Amino acid sequence: EIATRMVRKSTGILVTRTAHGDPLEDTSLYGGFYLGALSLAWGETRDPETAALARRVLAGLLLNASMGKPGFVARGVAEDRTIFRGEPSADQYTGFLYGLWEFQRSGLATAAETRQIGEVWQAVLKRLQRDGWQILTNDRAKVTRYGKLAGIRPTRSERLLSFVLSGAVVTGERSWWPEYERLR
Repeated sequence: EIATRMVRKSTGILVTRTAHGDPLEDTSLYGGFYLGALSLAWGETRDPETAALARRVLAGLLLNASMGKPGFVARGVAEDRTIFRGEPSADQYTGFLYGLWEFQRSGLATAAETRQIGEVWQAVLKRLQRDGWQILTNDRAKVTRYGKLAGIRPTRSERLLSFVLSGAVVTGERSWWPEYERLR
């Protein structure tokens, strides 16, 4: 019940901070991990309520991915859907893509949801590639604080490889396989 109350009915966005701080701080990060957990739970139980909640969280994550330019994933979106929190980090992209991965793999995704997930993932990879494997602000004015994925860096290099490798599977785009090999 607590988990259900943490998902806004109006947006599907997971509220990550209720007592203090920025409620839009980490919705892509935690919402993605929550979607992954819901997808795994549904795979074991086939519970319709779990499926419905997973779809609400998926809708919230896809909203985060729709607020900026293609491939940009906002940290969070306000309930009025007009304001979003920028400055995403590698953490935001990690949680976001993980959730999409588990949802698609669980068997819960419809053909339309699978297609939409593939399109969003493709846009994310194309943007990252175009930006030198860095996470830039929506307007591309600067690299975000924790947005450097390229190069050999603990907790960044393996994320980039996982984004590209799993992206090759999710999108069905063969061009990501040689890119993965090149980055590896």
